[in-house]
Amino acid sequence: MNKRSDNALRAIYDAIFTLLETQTFDKITVRGICKAASVNKMTFYKYHTDKYDALAKAAHEKCTVEFIKLVGSKEEFFKRPDSSEACYFAAKYINDWVIQNGKVFHNLFSTPGGMAYDIVCTTLANDYYDFIKEVIKPEIHNVTPEYVANFYFYGILSCTEYYLRKLKTGRNKEELKQENDNACRFFAKNLVYALSTQKNGDK
Repeated sequence: MNKRSDNALRAIYDAIFTLLETQTFDKITVRGICKAASVNKMTFYKYHTDKYDALAKAAHEKCTVEFIKLVGSKEEFFKRPDSSEACYFAAKYINDWVIQNGKVFHNLFSTPGGMAYDIVCTTLANDYYDFIKEVIKPEIHNVTPEYVANFYFYGILSCTEYYLRKLKTGRNKEELKQENDNACRFFAKNLVYALSTQKNGDK
């Protein structure tokens, strides 16, 4: 893919998330995305089958790019299967991403049918699995990375959804962020404890 195509795709993905800040996904059209991205429909359909396909790819691209930027200086975490810091980092990544994109998620929640929300969650869960599989070793821990990724991802996602709901009621933002951070620490420590127990053979 050439630089021109890369720029067009980045513009499309940025446009989707920008539009989601002010409207639900059912109201967003391919025409609207193209207009916001300053690309034509031919370019859009060259890489996407429809707006739902574009949404999935947008979520993956944005999350992957942001995650790689953060992980770049923390590759040592991948080499330490029992590192609670690595698990905490993975949990906090999802937590922070959802919080930073609160308006987007609110409009995904509000989309009739919930299909757009499910697409983004599934995409994020898959990205999260790619990180978790570096931490979970099935031959040692007797559990699949997919199960752990889903278990923790949706737990963390529920906490961030709770944060967004409570924020709308007037709760203190910093207090809620600290609660979420504490939850991430809790998830990480318990995951590491469970893994170390399995590794040592204590059933």
